[in-house]
Amino acid sequence: MKETKKDLDSLKKDLELMYPGFNKQYESKKKGFLRDKEGNRLTVTEYIARWKKGIEGITPAQSIQTQIGGTRIILIGLCLGLVMSLVGFKSLWWVSIILCGAIVNTSIQYLGLVKQRNVYRDIEQRFKDPEELDLLNADLIEGGNNGYK
Repeated sequence: MKETKKDLDSLKKDLELMYPGFNKQYESKKKGFLRDKEGNRLTVTEYIARWKKGIEGITPAQSIQTQIGGTRIILIGLCLGLVMSLVGFKSLWWVSIILCGAIVNTSIQYLGLVKQRNVYRDIEQRFKDPEELDLLNADLIEGGNNGYK
């Protein structure tokens, strides 16, 4: 058994010489991944509770931005699929029809998400700008006529 341990140690040393940083990679894999930023171990329930707390803190604008990224990936995949189905058009003509419909549908969804993102950004910008927020509050106090009579 001792010979095996010596062989393993010499193998580690050889790998460290051949690939600098190998030992650090090996040690980091041994530690596990359920750890917080400070390196403390987390149980599965603690990890899920922290994940849930982080997910609940996402703003609508962040959520829409993530949806836009996913929709872009879907559109790229649909376009590549359409190109490939056009290459084999004789046998895949029906796939081309389906993909054209999906591209139109997903493009409309993408445009809707972009407009929604712009609305949320505008709302967030208005609440960040204290001068505009004061004007809004003054307008509400005066009866909401925006200076028009």
